[in-house]
Order: sequence, then C-alpha cells, then structure tokens
Amino acid sequence: MEIFYSSRNPLKTKKFWNSFSSDLISALVIGKNLFVSDFKSTYREAFLGVFWAIIPSLFLIASYILAEHAQIVSTNVESATVPTFVFLLVGLFSWQNFADAIQAPLMTLQKSKKYFLKINVPVETYVFSKFFEVLLFALLRHIIILGVLLFFYKLPGVEFTIASFLYAILFILYGYSLGLLIAPLGIMVQDFSKMFTYFLSFLLFCTPVFYKSVGTGLLAKINRYNPLSFSLIQIRSSLIFPDEHIWLPDLMAISITLICFSIGAILLKIAKPIIYERIGI
Repeated sequence: MEIFYSSRNPLKTKKFWNSFSSDLISALVIGKNLFVSDFKSTYREAFLGVFWAIIPSLFLIASYILAEHAQIVSTNVESATVPTFVFLLVGLFSWQNFADAIQAPLMTLQKSKKYFLKINVPVETYVFSKFFEVLLFALLRHIIILGVLLFFYKLPGVEFTIASFLYAILFILYGYSLGLLIAPLGIMVQDFSKMFTYFLSFLLFCTPVFYKSVGTGLLAKINRYNPLSFSLIQIRSSLIFPDEHIWLPDLMAISITLICFSIGAILLKIAKPIIYERIGI
C-alpha cells in the first residue's frame, strides 16, 4: 500500500467527498455482515453467550447494594417507592449502553489494526460492525429492564415504554458519535486511550447512575452541567418515575451526536494515512 501526502486541503476536493460517502455506504453494508460473522464465532463457544453483556453490571449492582446496606453509600431514593435493585439496574444498564458505545470505535480499531492491510475494506467497516453489536447488547439490556419492572415493580405505560427505547437509542448514538470523534486520536496516541478509560470511570460517578440527582452541593452543580445527566434521567424517569418525566427531546444530545459523528467520520478518513504509518503499514 502506497501512502501519498499532499499540501492541498482534501476537504476542498470533490474526490474526497465522493470517496467519503461511498466508503460510509459500503462500510455499513459490509459491517453488518462482518458483525454477524464475528458474533457467531465469538459467542458460539461461550456457555453464557450474550449474557456476558449483563453479568459485569449485575456484580456491580450487588456490590453497591451491599455497600448501601452497610450505610457506606446511598441511592438517595426511598426503597419503599422504588426497590433499590430496580433503581440501580435501570441506571447502570443505561450507563453500560453508553459506555460500550463511546468505547467501541476506539476498541474495535485497535483490535482490527492487523486486518487493515489483509482485508481490502474501508476502515469504517470495523466501526459499524461494532456498532451493531452495541445495539444488540443494548436491546438485550433494555428487555431485561422491562422484565425486571414487570416482576419486581410495575411496567410504565405504552407511551413511556416507547419513549424509553427512543431515549436509549439516542443515548447510544450520543456515546458512539463521541467515541468516533476521539477514535483517530486514541489509536495514534496510546496514552490518550488509557487516560480516557480512567476518565470514563470518573464520569460514572459524576453522572446520576447510582443515585438520584441531588439538589444542593458540589455534586448537584456537576450533575447540572454534565451533558450526560439529562439523557440518563430521561431514560430512568420514563421507566420508573413517569410523574417526573419531561416530554422534551434532548436537543443538546441530538446536536452533539450529529456534529461529533460528522467530524469524527471526516477525521477518521483524513487520519487513515497517519494511522497506517503508525501501525507500520
């Protein structure tokens, strides 16, 4: 593979935009087929299969419940109103969907580097392949949430159930677009990918995942200005707090999703020669 560099701005050439659009379309189609193949090979020999998508979250929920019983932490929710297990399950599963989505582009590019030269497909193919997996696991988690609500609490109305699915999809797209934006930098700078993992763990506790939003103090200010808080609260309120639900689309999340996806896809296209050079192709 030969890499050519030019001083001309590629964004001003018609060839770049034609290649950009055709790569995205072909990557979407091939990525779906690649996802099916990878999914079968990955989980065919796993006894628990796709349930590995929820097992880590269940252990974390169990640990948090034990800590709450020991009065070490608090969810800030009356257990008589909503069972602690249900509250934590909704919050943590929703967050896990976002975390999987934001990490997926970088993780799949790092994992697929050795195939860049062997398989002649657009790099975006691997990104879309992982996106389908994230969607599948998110659907599984959401169905489990509804099942838990049915047996341990109560199901929301039809309109709230539909809204919860739409908000969950938006939250995933939100995370995936952010992940796509940082993926080119993360694959070229290893320190950045490690720092991002630690930052995501910190962000977990700055977002009302394990607790209901507080009204005063430093944490209240962080929740108020955290762009993830409103998206997560919308999902949770549509499922277990319908009286507090706000029928308003998260315009900030939609705007950030569209902007970050567009910029991230363009950056990935532009950064291909540098990525190939860094990995020795």
